[in-house]
Amino acid sequence: MGNEASSTTNETTTNPPSNKDPNLDTPTAAATATSNTARDTPHDPTETTSVQPKETLEQKLQKDIDRWKSITQNGVKGVCAALEKELHVEAAHNLLEDWEDDESTASVPDVKVVDKCIQVLIDMPSETSDYVQDRNTTRDMELFTNIFRHAIHIVVSFDQRLNDQDLGEGENFTSKKKRKKKTNRGEEGEDELRLSQSIHDHDTDDYVPTARKTIRGCLIFLSEVGKLTTTDGTDRWYGMKDAIKETHVVSIVIHLLHAFTTHNSFVFWGLNALYFCCRDGAENDWENIEEMRRNGGLELCETLRSTCSNDTTMLVHVQLLHTMMTMKDDDDEDLLDVSLAGAAQRVANVFVSPEFGKKQKSVMVE
Repeated sequence: MGNEASSTTNETTTNPPSNKDPNLDTPTAAATATSNTARDTPHDPTETTSVQPKETLEQKLQKDIDRWKSITQNGVKGVCAALEKELHVEAAHNLLEDWEDDESTASVPDVKVVDKCIQVLIDMPSETSDYVQDRNTTRDMELFTNIFRHAIHIVVSFDQRLNDQDLGEGENFTSKKKRKKKTNRGEEGEDELRLSQSIHDHDTDDYVPTARKTIRGCLIFLSEVGKLTTTDGTDRWYGMKDAIKETHVVSIVIHLLHAFTTHNSFVFWGLNALYFCCRDGAENDWENIEEMRRNGGLELCETLRSTCSNDTTMLVHVQLLHTMMTMKDDDDEDLLDVSLAGAAQRVANVFVSPEFGKKQKSVMVE
């Protein structure tokens, strides 16, 4: 009996009945239970560290794969749609465009998507891309022209804002780049109007980089599609020469170069684009040459002769365009092949176009 009493006493002491404490009212008990539940829930390893993150990563990966497949398989249409989105995000971040209602203001341009889209775009004319399934020349060039104009508009608008800020600040410049610009204008005079020594290094490339990168990519693309002739264009990209005329890309490039006569990569790739768009194999494309002349091509050449005065390679390209625009009639076309063939060959021998996005080593021209 003593042992039974002892057992009962111990059981009562160690296992008190629940909800019998007179000092604990019902609401407090409920709150305590809820607190204990909330405290214990995050420690469930199945819920927090295993299943959910793994499913989320797999879903995200599959979403990225599906998106990229859609971009590449639709050629220029897919690439331009993706670039349009990234350009809009960059412009909205810089208060140049409004956010849409369903967009997150925390979004930023996806650098990997931008770089890959531009590379696919550049590869298309040479058909090195195996992804393209949808190709319609007229539609593609219209989409391309829209994205080209959009990128130029962003850069011009942003640069105009910087210029307005410079004028408003007067002498009190807080940026080293701005101070350097003002010093150059005051001390070096015309020297600051000349091109720098590097094809790809520019202080302004830090601003709206997606738009500037897109402009360079578009100019390289034009250089490549301009190489398609009327003949092989029928087989590889039907009607490209006509599409170039219909979209007036030559005039767009001319106006771009007028606005950025000291930007090395714009000038270099712009001159390449103009030259190849104004040639049709071994012949001149007189319609595009006339468009180049009407939009200030000769004036541009005069300006670039000054800004490119220290760059022999650039001057050769400028002279090629100038000669094309100053020919008197069709009989003068032989002049281009005879008098400038050697100069063009020099360019091909001494200058290899830099891989997109990489610095070009300095080249010596004998």
